[in-house]
Amino acid sequence: MRFLLLSFALAVGSGCTAQVVLTDANSSPQPGDVYVRTSGQYLDPGASGGAIYTYDYSSLSSTGGVVDTLRYTSPSDTMWYSGLVPGADAELYYGQTTPDGEVIYYSGTSTGLEVIGINDAGTLAMTDTKKVLVYPCMSGTSWTDTYLATDGYSTKGGAISVTAGVQCDVITPGGTFHDVLRLDVVEGLDYTYFGNFNLHRDITIALYRAPGIHHPVMYCVTSVGTDELGNPIPGLSGEWCQWLQADIGTNIQAPAPTMSTWVLLQNPVEDLLRVSGNVRADAANYRIWAADGELVREGPARDLSPGVVVDDLSSGIYLLQCGDASARFIKE
Repeated sequence: MRFLLLSFALAVGSGCTAQVVLTDANSSPQPGDVYVRTSGQYLDPGASGGAIYTYDYSSLSSTGGVVDTLRYTSPSDTMWYSGLVPGADAELYYGQTTPDGEVIYYSGTSTGLEVIGINDAGTLAMTDTKKVLVYPCMSGTSWTDTYLATDGYSTKGGAISVTAGVQCDVITPGGTFHDVLRLDVVEGLDYTYFGNFNLHRDITIALYRAPGIHHPVMYCVTSVGTDELGNPIPGLSGEWCQWLQADIGTNIQAPAPTMSTWVLLQNPVEDLLRVSGNVRADAANYRIWAADGELVREGPARDLSPGVVVDDLSSGIYLLQCGDASARFIKE
């Protein structure tokens, strides 16, 4: 077990020219890993520099960005989702629906890291697992994979193509990471319900992985969603970046203060957004984010109990964040 401060992780490797190689030992998530992540606007700076390329995202602002804590747990834990997928090494609950699902179940071996199950509106079983990393992975490594998840009623499946690009340095709002491997991901996935095509998503991601940190230190995401008629779905389309904050916990479950346990009273929402339950005392404000990462509403956390008027928001998918908890809701 170890705990890394970003200052330590950044200091080592400065000026190092050894080849970056991702392996199960230095890259697969482990129960107890804790990462604090910020989401903000999109930026594509391109590479600069000489022998070692540099990608500079320092102009991104973390002010007002969505901040969430990612905690990898064990199948033997007592979470509601613990152990639902046999064979998982680590489980990650996002608290919102992502392209991979609300809960993701990972298995890491000497040959790669796979998503072997998801929880997304009841979809648990991966009849064809998804290879998200191939080990060993180094500059020039590439792979493609198909995957499929089903609960007997709905399916989510598609294809992923990944190319490991240059070894580089990446400058994030949290600092500079040296000796990083950039991975370019192209993914297309389809959703069906009772055998009928429902929607399609195309996703491209530039992500950066540093050995010893079991989660990408930086993502740059572009997503386009279309319905069965080919019409764009605003709530599934957008561009955003995500990056890790300064404190990185690896293989240690950090004790948390009293957790927020609030839940939405109604979803979908027409005109009034309300929650019930406990909001952490140090949670001063709530924030509502659109699918493209735009902050559309902010106010005192105490307003959530009587209700926040949202009838002026456009129809679509939004994220409510307050304290250490967040929830996705649909505005009708």
